[in-house]
Amino acid sequence: MVKDGPKTPKEYVSFGYGKASSKEALEYPSIYNAVTISVGKQIGGDAMKISEVILDKVENLKKELIPDDVHISESRNYGATASRKVSELLSHSVIAIISVSLVVMLAMGWRMANYF
Repeated sequence: MVKDGPKTPKEYVSFGYGKASSKEALEYPSIYNAVTISVGKQIGGDAMKISEVILDKVENLKKELIPDDVHISESRNYGATASRKVSELLSHSVIAIISVSLVVMLAMGWRMANYF
């Protein structure tokens, strides 16, 4: 038997929003056929920069190639997560520096702390 066309799919992917999701659950209340694309970074790569480049590329594809009736959703963005963690680390570092400085000033006294 000769068959013209793509192979018969072995697996299907569906996408839908749960009850705990935001307003998108109201806009798209059902389960839809989906295509999942997963992009990973190499060791030592910058996840924040990679995610920005990919999201920019997707926006350009929306204008040129992707039809208007296709909904694109970002389910996980490690670049945004990395950015939040870096910001949190910096804020905790500033708090630690201020706290240690205050403890040293109290332990040594104001005059000795200014002397050094």
